Amino acid sequence: KAEICHSVPAKLERLSSHQEELERRKTVLLQDTGQASLEADHEERRHAVLDEAEQEAQSALQTLATVHTKLLEFQQTLTSELILTDGEIDTLRKLDLELQPARPSRLRHSLDVDTLATRQDNSMNIGINADGDGPLWNSIPAEQEFRIDPNFRTFSKLRNERAALWSAEHRWLQEAMSCAQAAAGRLELRRKDLAEAEQLLREEEEKLRRDADFWNEPEAHAARHNDARLSAMAARDASSEEAAKAAEAAGVQKLNQALLEQVQAKARSIESALSALRETADGQSEQSLRDRQELRKRCVDLEGRARTYLEGWRAAELEELRVSLFREHTCMQLQAEQDCRAKLRSEAQYLIDDLQEFDRQLDVILRSEVECREGQIGDASIGIG
Repeated sequence: KAEICHSVPAKLERLSSHQEELERRKTVLLQDTGQASLEADHEERRHAVLDEAEQEAQSALQTLATVHTKLLEFQQTLTSELILTDGEIDTLRKLDLELQPARPSRLRHSLDVDTLATRQDNSMNIGINADGDGPLWNSIPAEQEFRIDPNFRTFSKLRNERAALWSAEHRWLQEAMSCAQAAAGRLELRRKDLAEAEQLLREEEEKLRRDADFWNEPEAHAARHNDARLSAMAARDASSEEAAKAAEAAGVQKLNQALLEQVQAKARSIESALSALRETADGQSEQSLRDRQELRKRCVDLEGRARTYLEGWRAAELEELRVSLFREHTCMQLQAEQDCRAKLRSEAQYLIDDLQEFDRQLDVILRSEVECREGQIGDASIGIG
C-alpha cells in the first residue's frame, strides 16, 4: 500500500504529460481534418465544373458533326465555293448560328483558376496557356476571314478550326477529370486515415481518462489493497487445502499404482493365454481353410458329374419323347392307311359292280344286234330265194 501511495504522484505527472501530448495531437488532427474537408469540397466543386464543361464539349462536337453533314449536303448544291448568292450566304450564316456554343463557358464566365487547373497538362499537343487552364481560344483567324469574306471555303475552315479546338478542349477536360478523380481518391484515402487516427486518439484518450480516474482515488486504492490482502489470505488457505489434497492424492496415487501393477501382471498373464489361444485358433483356422478347400473341390466334382448325368438324362428323355412321338405318328399313319385301303376296297367294289352292270348291258346290246343281224340275213336269204 505504501508503495502505491508513493508512486501515485509520478504516475499522475506522467498521465498529465500524456494528456497534454494528446491535446496537441488532437489539435493537429482537427486542423488536418478541417483542411481535408475543405479540399474535399474544393474537389467536389471542381468535379462538378469539369463534368458540366465536358457535357458542353460533347454537345459542341455533336453540333459540329451535324453542321458538317449539312455543309456537305450544301456543297452539292453549289456552283462555286468562292462566289455565292445572297441566299447561299444566308444559309452559311444560319449554319454559323448553329455552331453553338462557339466558345467554352470557362471563357465566357469568370472562374477560379484553381477550379480548372490540372498541374499536369503541359504535355498536350494543343497550346495551353501559362497557367495550365486549357487550349487557347484567344485568336481564330478563320472566324475573321469568314466575317470579311463569307464563302463555303472560309466557313469550312472556320468549322474545322472550331472542331479542332473543341476536340482539344474535350481531351483536356477528360485529362483534367482523370486527374481530379485521382486526387479525389487520394483525398478519400487521406480522410479515411484521418478518421482512423481520430478513432485511435479517442480510444487512447478514453484509456488515459480511465487511468487518471484510477490513480486519483486513494480510497479505492486502499479498498483494492484490502481486497488483494484478503484474496492473498484466501489464496494461502486454498493453497494449504490444495497441499493436503495433493498429499491425499499422492497416497491414493500410490495405492492406484500398486493396483495398476497387479492389473498389469494379470493383463500380461491374460496376454500370454490369449497368444496361445490365438495360435491355436490360427491353426484351427488354417485346418478349416484346408477342409473348406477340399470340400469345395469335392462339391465342384460332384456338381460336374451331376451336370453330366443331368445332361444324359435330358438326352434320354428327349430321345424317349421323340420315339413316343414317332410311334404316335406311325399309328396315325397306319390308321390313315387302313382307312384309305377300306375306302379303296369300297370304291373298287363299287367299280366292279358298275363293270358287271356294264357287262350285262353290253351283253343285252350285243344279243340285240346279233338278233337284228340274223333277222336281216334271213330276210336277205328269203329275198334271194
